[in-house]
Amino acid sequence: MFEQAKSLYEYLDTLPEPMSPQEQGMVAYSNMIDEISMALIEYRMQNNLNQSQLAKELKCSQSLISAYENGERNISIAKLCQLMAGIGKRASLKLEDDHAEGKMAEEPPAYMTNPTVPEYDSFAA
Repeated sequence: MFEQAKSLYEYLDTLPEPMSPQEQGMVAYSNMIDEISMALIEYRMQNNLNQSQLAKELKCSQSLISAYENGERNISIAKLCQLMAGIGKRASLKLEDDHAEGKMAEEPPAYMTNPTVPEYDSFAA
């Protein structure tokens, strides 16, 4: 009936035409947003909280919780770490090299740098 769920990379390997790095990035981004959304929703359900109660617990607005749960707003890494810590999870980022699996990128992706990264002390609670 339904095919067993596959990981993102297993799915990408089944595609007839290779996806561009930009398309692969968008799929990975979408999956991350879904994971963040599900983590917030699951925490709320397990703890019998509505969005307003969770927002109060995490010291943010209900509209922000709603936007994150619905995938309507980008989240900074700092805010992601803060929210996940607030619900008892640890956020991590795993960077993998496509070359390690025999996949050679045609050209390296263009990375943007942010010169306004806040100082470490600003993350302290």
